[in-house]
Amino acid sequence: MAAMKQASSLFIFGTGSLAKLAYIYANEAHANRGGENGTSLRVEGFVVDQSAMQATSQSGEKLFCDLPVFSWDEFTKAHSANQARLFVAIGYKSMRSRADVFGRVRKAGYAMANIIAPASYVAKDCVLGANNIVMPGAVLEPGTKIGDNNVFWSNTTICHDTVIGDHCFFASNTTVGGEACIGNRNFFGFTSTVLHHRQIGDDNLIAAQALITKDLSSGGHYIGAPANKTKDIDPTKGVSVE
Repeated sequence: MAAMKQASSLFIFGTGSLAKLAYIYANEAHANRGGENGTSLRVEGFVVDQSAMQATSQSGEKLFCDLPVFSWDEFTKAHSANQARLFVAIGYKSMRSRADVFGRVRKAGYAMANIIAPASYVAKDCVLGANNIVMPGAVLEPGTKIGDNNVFWSNTTICHDTVIGDHCFFASNTTVGGEACIGNRNFFGFTSTVLHHRQIGDDNLIAAQALITKDLSSGGHYIGAPANKTKDIDPTKGVSVE
């Protein structure tokens, strides 16, 4: 029996700046190397929640990047899970929201694509989950293990044999040393650095230019070089970045 052909239509969940970049890099991957794992993924539209769709409709426009915008309900009725794949492009304003939307899409049965910019480097033995975006100049070194729904912004470096959990956001020029272990829903600001072998829990906000020299538990806001905890993160809300 012939293998089932993977869906080639890609829809991006979101209409913000991250969604726009995902659209650009997905198109570059399509043009240069046929998309993820050689599968041609063509971006055909965007998806938003109903509340965002109502705001869009009031403006008289239902386009983003010159492509149609669907509400989540419209999308699920028109495109089955074997017809389309999704990339969730929800930004860092609420790390919990990023995780919630990802969970909703997965529960609905849709496969989620990784978007890997041609100018990035992902080692051949890197274990990569679903719905990750690796932007130009980012490096995932050999032996790395990456979970789901992570953002690796330009020039981020994840050094060898490091393990990354789910739903993390690495801003430009973040460096994570070798054999580190990072949990879930962590935000790393511009040019932050994690030394090798460090262990970081969940729901931490690492400020720009912070230097992590020791293991961190969960739920803290860290600033400085070396970084110190300045306050706790509200466990009912998680990390949010304005």
